[in-house]
Amino acid sequence: MLSQRLAKAAQQASQGNREAFKQLRDSRDEFAALMNLLLDGGAAGGVSLPATLGAAARPALDALDAEWKKTEKQRGAGDRRGAQPGRARQRGALDQRHQPGAAGARRRDLGALACRAAARRARTPSPRS
Repeated sequence: MLSQRLAKAAQQASQGNREAFKQLRDSRDEFAALMNLLLDGGAAGGVSLPATLGAAARPALDALDAEWKKTEKQRGAGDRRGAQPGRARQRGALDQRHQPGAAGARRRDLGALACRAAARRARTPSPRS
């Protein structure tokens, strides 16, 4: 499950595991692709899916998307600071591995929002064309 892989990779990266940074990046990219699929619709597994609609699911998904964009914006700002952003991010995580701070809280918040959005999406009937 993506949320478990993401949490595990984040924890391992914060503890200094260099391979976990690649896993974290791959999981982040997969999460972004799934968010786009939920927001805009598209093809997945050979099936065309509509964008998420509905009073129950869309507000939770929009809240998750807003938090995701904040996270991506912060990540992007960090990338523009140095010539080797990945290495700099790794060094920062290695130096601060015992100080989880707001980053850990934001990951937990994103995970909780993702779970709520997925649960609401599962309960909301999709419109038939």
